[in-house]
Amino acid sequence: MALNIGDVGLSSRKRLITVRRAKGGKWREIPGHPLLRESLTRWVYDERPDLPGTADTDALLLNARGQRLLSRGATKILDGIAETACVSAEYHVDRHGFAADLIRDRKVDLVLVAELLGHARLEDPAGTACRARTRRPLR
Repeated sequence: MALNIGDVGLSSRKRLITVRRAKGGKWREIPGHPLLRESLTRWVYDERPDLPGTADTDALLLNARGQRLLSRGATKILDGIAETACVSAEYHVDRHGFAADLIRDRKVDLVLVAELLGHARLEDPAGTACRARTRRPLR
């Protein structure tokens, strides 16, 4: 969870969340639901500054001690949410199931799916659709 506040831009006009330094140092623009953008904006400008320890870090996501949220902590939080909602919490499988659904069932352009997943090579989401034919994520 190496995102810093300066790595994320929240555009209300384009409805995109821009990650300036994503995995591999790549620039990504992610379509963002207006409620997500509002929540992130509220977090960054209203809620986060009031937490203890925030003056010492520019991390976007923090744990209860005001330190950078690590992937283990994020997984624990998401697992708790998934358990409460009684849904599957297999994040990588769900991500690729999403891609397979777009490609196979909704006939979304492969280039667009590659962009949504942040893949550098066009072949990556195509392989995803083939591997995911036999399994369907829980909805």
